[in-house]
Amino acid sequence: MEVQSKLFIGGEFIVSSDNSSFSTINPATEEKICEVSLANEEDVNNCVLSSKKAQVEWFSLDASQRGKALLDIAKAIENAGDELANLDCLDGGRPILDCKEDVHAAVEMFNYFGGIVDKIKGNTIPVQNDKLCYTRREPYGVVAAITAWNYPLFNACAKIAPIIATGNSCILKPAEETPLTALKLAEIIQSIRTIPQGLVSVINGPGEITGEALTRHDGVSKISFTGSTETGRKILRASADTNLKGAVLELGGKSPFIIFDDANIEMALNGIVFSVFYNQGQTCTAGTRLLVQEGSLEKVLNGLDERIEKLTIGDPISEETVLGAIISKEQHQKIINYVDDAVESGISLYCGGKIPSNIKKGFFYEPTVFLNVPSESKICKEEIFGPVLVVQTFSDEEEVIKMANDSKYGLASSIWTKSSQRLTLMANRIETGIVWCNTVFAEHPGAPAGGYKQSGYGREYGDSAVDEYMQLKTVWVDLSDDFFSWP
Repeated sequence: MEVQSKLFIGGEFIVSSDNSSFSTINPATEEKICEVSLANEEDVNNCVLSSKKAQVEWFSLDASQRGKALLDIAKAIENAGDELANLDCLDGGRPILDCKEDVHAAVEMFNYFGGIVDKIKGNTIPVQNDKLCYTRREPYGVVAAITAWNYPLFNACAKIAPIIATGNSCILKPAEETPLTALKLAEIIQSIRTIPQGLVSVINGPGEITGEALTRHDGVSKISFTGSTETGRKILRASADTNLKGAVLELGGKSPFIIFDDANIEMALNGIVFSVFYNQGQTCTAGTRLLVQEGSLEKVLNGLDERIEKLTIGDPISEETVLGAIISKEQHQKIINYVDDAVESGISLYCGGKIPSNIKKGFFYEPTVFLNVPSESKICKEEIFGPVLVVQTFSDEEEVIKMANDSKYGLASSIWTKSSQRLTLMANRIETGIVWCNTVFAEHPGAPAGGYKQSGYGREYGDSAVDEYMQLKTVWVDLSDDFFSWP
C-alpha cells in the first residue's frame, strides 16, 4: 500500500520548508510506518495564502456546482474505501471492520452536505414600507480544522464537508498520531475537477508547533477543533490574542449510562459494552460511568461478564478482532496509571486491569471494570479515554440525576427504561448536549452534536453546522426618494 507522507498545500504534495519530520507509529506493532513532513510557521503561512485564493475561486462557483462537487467527493471516497480503511487500521490500530464502517459514514457526510449547498438561504424581514431588509449568509473564508486521532477518516470528513459546503476553504491539521488517512483524503478531494487547487490542505505536526502557528494566524477566520478540554482552552487563548477568530469546540466527556430496573436489561447490556469498549474506549461520548438501579446490579454484572469474554483482542487487520490497539505508548501508559492508581486507592477491580498476557508487542489493554466507585475518585471524574468502566448504583430518579450531572463534562448520556414518562423527565434534566434514550451512539449528518459545560460549545452537523461556518449579514435598502435630513 502506497503511503503519502508530505504536506498537501496548494493542491500539491511538498516537503516542509526546513525538511523537518516526525515518525508515525503502528500502535499494534510499535514499528515505524514512515517519516511525515512537519509543517512550521512558514509552511502554515504559505498554506493560508493558498487557501485564501482557493476560497475566493470556490465561492464564485454556483451553489449547484459546489454541491455537485461534494457529491463527487462522496463517490470518490467510496471508490477508495478499502485503501482508506487500511490506512486507518495501520496508523490508528483500529479493527479493520470498524474502519470500513467509517468509510460509509464519511460518504454519507459528503452526500448530506452536498445536498444542502444550494438550499442555504437568508430571510426577508418585514420592516418599514419604504425600506427593504434582508439577510444573507456568507463564508468566513479560511477555516482551520484540527482533528483527534480516534477516528481519523471520519473526523476529517465531518470537518471538511460542512466547511467547504458553506463556501469556505479548509486547512486540516490531523492529530500527529494519525496523519496518513488525511493525506490520502486530500488527494482524493483534489482529484475532483471542479475543486480549486488548495481548497483543502493538510498540514502535519504537533500542536505546540503546527497547531500553535495555525490557531494564531490572522488569515484564519475560524477554528474547528475536536480533542481535549485542555487543548480547547489553549485554542481560545490563542484566538483572544490574535484576531478573535471564532471556534467550534468538541471536547472531553465522561458520559453517564443509566440503567433502571424496568429497562430491557439485555439490550442495555449490549449498549453499554458497545459504548465503552468500541474503539478500545477511545470515544469522547463513551458511556464510561455506568449507573445501575440497585435491584439490577447482579443481573448487569453477570451480563457484563458474558459479553466481555467474547471481546477478541488482537491484530487489527484481522476481521476476527473486536478490540484493537491503544493509539500510542503515551496513551497506553496513561490508562495503566489510572488503573494502578485506582487499585492502590482501594477501589474494587472487578475484571481486567492489565495488558493481555498473550500479546507481546503493541499497545493493548484488557476491558476493565471497577465496582462501587466513589464519586470523588479520579477514575470517576476524569476522562481516561481507554477501555475502563466505572460502576455505581442508585436508588431513584432524583439520586441518579444528581450523580449524572456531577461532572465538569456534559457531552452525552444514555438512559435505559421502558417508561416514556421517565425518559422524558430524565432527558429534560440531564445536563448533556446529546441524550440517547434506549440506544447509544446514534448519529446522522443532519442531527446536531455538541456538548454542555466543559465538553465544548458550538454544534456540528446539519443546519447547526451551516450556522457555525457562515456569517450572517443584514442588508438595508432605502426604497424612498427622500432620505431624512439631520439635524
